[in-house]
Amino acid sequence: MQRYEINETPAGLRIVAIGSTRAGLAIAALQGLFAVQHPSEVASEEAAQDREHPFALKGANFAELLEKLLQGGLEQAVKNGETYNHFRFDLITDREVKGAWVGRAAELATPVKGVTVAEGSVSKREDGAWGAELVIEE
Repeated sequence: MQRYEINETPAGLRIVAIGSTRAGLAIAALQGLFAVQHPSEVASEEAAQDREHPFALKGANFAELLEKLLQGGLEQAVKNGETYNHFRFDLITDREVKGAWVGRAAELATPVKGVTVAEGSVSKREDGAWGAELVIEE
């Protein structure tokens, strides 16, 4: 189970992401992050192919790691003209993650400048799922 909810607040856009695992939480957060940018895929046979860009990141805790994953995805999207809707994980712990961003060529109608994980928002909920709140910098 993974899902996200986009909320417009007076302080700006926020995304609440939920996943049954840390990996699921990261995927939901990534999908929400790119959904707010209104991507439109580029129409060509080559563009329709999934592309992978590897990463290996470390953080002091999972919140920092999640933020690095998402910010890195934004930077790769701008650099490569792509949108990402999935990760391929080779390793994911509370302090290290290895894998690849998976996406396709796309144009982002409403690109965002950055994303941060709201302080103290990454946690395991009472129902056993993981949750986080993301703050979008427009």
